[in-house]
Amino acid sequence: KSINSHGVVAVTGDEKEIKESDIKRVIDAARIIPVSAEEDILHVLPREFIIDGSPGIQDPLGMSGVRLEVETHIIKGASTSIQNLVKSVLRAGLSVDEVVLEPLASSQAVLSEDEKELGAVLVDIGGGTTDVIVFHEGSIAHTSVLPVGGNHVSNDIAVGLRTPVSEAEKIKIMHGSVLPDEIDESEKIEVLAASGKERKKLSRKMLCQVIEPRMNEMFNLVKKELDSAGSADLTPAGLILTGGASLLEGSERLASDITELPVRIGEPDYVSGLSNVIDNPVYIKKGDTIPRAIFSTAVGLIEFALENGDAKNSNVSSNTVSYTHLTLPTILRV
Repeated sequence: KSINSHGVVAVTGDEKEIKESDIKRVIDAARIIPVSAEEDILHVLPREFIIDGSPGIQDPLGMSGVRLEVETHIIKGASTSIQNLVKSVLRAGLSVDEVVLEPLASSQAVLSEDEKELGAVLVDIGGGTTDVIVFHEGSIAHTSVLPVGGNHVSNDIAVGLRTPVSEAEKIKIMHGSVLPDEIDESEKIEVLAASGKERKKLSRKMLCQVIEPRMNEMFNLVKKELDSAGSADLTPAGLILTGGASLLEGSERLASDITELPVRIGEPDYVSGLSNVIDNPVYIKKGDTIPRAIFSTAVGLIEFALENGDAKNSNVSSNTVSYTHLTLPTILRV
């Protein structure tokens, strides 16, 4: 859950120069919101500061004024879910430095500063959920988590084609498309039967007809979320898709048709080593393409740690990548 909150304090000191302590106090003031016993505050993210009525200030440190205000975006999460995820990591012999909302991490890796400033929507299609985060004028304007993701597509395929879920995931990646009308009826694919003992030939068009309704539902939920939040007109830079299911053939076009926004696929740039990682058999590749978009959150966590973490405590530096972080709803060790 997320909410926008406002905080205000008087600037201390005889010279009325804004110090770090003033910034901390005003953010703490914005943090005072109703929080149930079942919720924890994950992030208090400043959107803009206001000094004596003058808005649009991103960094007020060192400026002079009498009254300091802040507009923030506060993100909350379910306490029990967070505690159980943390316990799982600790029992694995690892430590957790911080809990980070998954789309916030992904945005670090795939959005440019110009896109954030102009206004953009990042849609991260994970396994169980689709995460939406909206940036406007360089700060976060809206976040949400939608209860549908790539695993739902795989489950639909498993049921519709009567094949094991593991096989459904494989054929989704290798042969899937969200545009069944563009698939020739003569195209055939081999599908493992539910028994796991024999293979059968089916029309690829049939596969895509199973995939399209779920992806259509997903992008319509994104459209509805943007409309209800009033964010559609704040994002001239368009919509950026990332995550595994974003790589389905035709996803960009379908998303653009439904949301009426320009769409591109977002993936981490300037990251070496992914080609070696992706050779792990756990990942399914379509041809020789390296699906960098599935690593958006992992790479974003590293960048988040470098920018926001304590390098000494987190074992993070510009020369090493050994950082353990927890995301919602995914645990990642990078």
